Amino acid sequence: MMQLLTMQYLLSEFKQRSFQIPGMGSRRKDFPIDGVYKYLVSRETNAMSKIDEFTKDRFCARKLPTVLKEKELDVGQLDKIFSSAWLDNKNVVCGTKCNSLIVVNAVSKRLWNIPVLRGSVNAPQPRTNCGIHSIAKNQNGSILATGGENPNNIAAYRLPSMEPICVGEHHSDWLFSLAWISPTLLASGSRDGSIAIWSIRDDCEKRCSPPVRYSNISPMLVMKDIELVDRVRDIVYNEHSQELAAISTNGFIHFLNLEYYKQRAAVPLPHCQENVCLAQEKINCLYAVGSLSHVSLIDPRTCSHAGSVSSEVHGSGVRSISFRDYVLTIGTGLGSVLFYDLRNCKYLQRQDQSRCILKAGKGWLRDDSILRHFFWDIQEYPNAVYTHCYDPTETKLFTAGGPLALGLYGNYAALWD
Repeated sequence: MMQLLTMQYLLSEFKQRSFQIPGMGSRRKDFPIDGVYKYLVSRETNAMSKIDEFTKDRFCARKLPTVLKEKELDVGQLDKIFSSAWLDNKNVVCGTKCNSLIVVNAVSKRLWNIPVLRGSVNAPQPRTNCGIHSIAKNQNGSILATGGENPNNIAAYRLPSMEPICVGEHHSDWLFSLAWISPTLLASGSRDGSIAIWSIRDDCEKRCSPPVRYSNISPMLVMKDIELVDRVRDIVYNEHSQELAAISTNGFIHFLNLEYYKQRAAVPLPHCQENVCLAQEKINCLYAVGSLSHVSLIDPRTCSHAGSVSSEVHGSGVRSISFRDYVLTIGTGLGSVLFYDLRNCKYLQRQDQSRCILKAGKGWLRDDSILRHFFWDIQEYPNAVYTHCYDPTETKLFTAGGPLALGLYGNYAALWD
């Protein structure tokens, strides 16, 4: 970049002048300055092509957030988008608090409703429905797992057709998190304090016609007696150590060995209030846990606390978290997205030295009795960023959520590119 700026400066300084090639003596010839410019540009291009993809990705991870611009998406009158995942370069699937499953085309802005899957008729239904808190696509992109009509159940869909495969029934309380162990093995964490392992096989993928009815399945294994666990809030699979990491609402992170299906360790978190999201940095296998006001970094090799990052948004909490290379992306309850560089131990900054913060738009908020009676003095209520995810090219960021207050009904969705 500096070399290109230097070349532009030379052009402005020596416009209408010629460049003389040294060493020619009396036979030297005038060479047009635009010829020199083309030569230097071609040399710069060839040099950049030799830079490995890893270096380019690391550079983009630090620079991309500073140039992202928001484009709000209209998703209708839905309540709070809790989960999301990219199906391909254009389409994002979202799960909402009102138990709707939708697909949004980020280019055309079209919207499709996907029917949620119903379980057994005799299965107990909870008094309240928490909605769809987790969406996960398996490693080869053939199956999508999410919640069912009953918030305790899991549901699996065939990709890309979104045809139903099965409904998994076991959990006695809300399903909060899903993580794929392999293309056919799925782990689920619930508020009932258990983690279930499911075998989901698309037996109909080679048939000429789809099945008339999807099947009901049970887990192949249930890990119940996990020491010091309360309600499982989020889980992540570590493919290097072949273990699950889970956070519980009582302020612990648990490491579960999947070879012997036993708990390896339970580590108390330094910030134990509202630990609701978990992410893994895959290069060094570092875990990040979002809490009420901090992001705690945990080293699974030593089962110790490796540091904390203050979100500087007190009272609203960290609601979503992810890694891209060494850059930690943080979605907060006050409608902001922050970017923290773990290598330099500081938040990303723009060229004017101001902090790089993405502010969520207005979204949609329902005008009802709760809004008028309890929030009448607030002109504009911020939207919590409950979920965010980078597209497969890692050049676009999808953010979604809704109002943080429990009684308010509304939504927010946007594409940053």
